[in-house]
Amino acid sequence: MATVQIRTKTIRNGSSSKVRLDFPTERQLGLLIPAWTDGKNHQVCFVDEKSLARAARAGEYASMIASADLVLPKTLSLAKKATEMGSSEPFELREVPIPPSQEDYLSLFPDDDEEFSPHSESVCYNPLHTLNILMSILEQRNGSVFLLGGAVATLQKTELNLRSTFPRLRLVGRSIGNYLPQQEAPLMTALQKTAPDFIIVGSLVKGGELWIPRHMNFTRSGIFVFDDSILEVLAGSN
Repeated sequence: MATVQIRTKTIRNGSSSKVRLDFPTERQLGLLIPAWTDGKNHQVCFVDEKSLARAARAGEYASMIASADLVLPKTLSLAKKATEMGSSEPFELREVPIPPSQEDYLSLFPDDDEEFSPHSESVCYNPLHTLNILMSILEQRNGSVFLLGGAVATLQKTELNLRSTFPRLRLVGRSIGNYLPQQEAPLMTALQKTAPDFIIVGSLVKGGELWIPRHMNFTRSGIFVFDDSILEVLAGSN
C-alpha cells in the first residue's frame, strides 16, 4: 500500500507533556484528500503558542490535539521553535496510508519530497492557504463542504465567494455559529444526510474547536477544520 510520509517533530510542552507538530508539503496536503477516503472522520488543527500552552494542561483540549490527524503550526515563531530544536530531537516520518483504490491519484502530483533537515527553513501554515489547497483538490474530486459558524451575513458572503472560486465544489449545508439548543438536532440530521467531505467550523460556535470532537460522531466520514476567523476571511471581511 502506498503511503504519504509526513515530517513531524515532537516538542516538549511544559515539564512533562509533549505535542506533535506536522510539517506536510503542499503535495502531501493534496494527497491527504484521497488518503482520507477511508470511511473515518479526520481533524486538522492549527496551533500557535497560546493553544500550545493550553495543550500542556491535561483535559479535553489536550486530548483533541493528541488525537488530531494533523497538527499544523500557524505562526512562524512556533515553527522556528520546532525547527531549531536541532538534531537532538530530529524530525521523524509519520506514514499515512493511501487506500489501494486511490493510488493512481499519486501520479497527478509531482514529487516534492526533497530531503528535509532539522536546519531547513521553518514553515508555518496559514489557515486560508491550507484550506484553499484542500478545497482545490476536493473540487477536482467533486467533493462537498459544509459551513458552520459566523453570522448570517458572513455565511452568505462566504458561500458566494466559494461558489465563485470553486464552482465545482458542492456546498451542501450551512449553519450560523450561535445556533439555539433546539436547532442542534436538525443540524446533526443535516450533517448525517448530506455527508459532507469537508466541514469548516468558525466563529461563534459554542465550545470553539472542541465542538468538533464533541460532534464528530454524527458524520460517518469527513475532514473537520476549525479556525476562529476563517469564515470571515473567506467572506472577505478580514
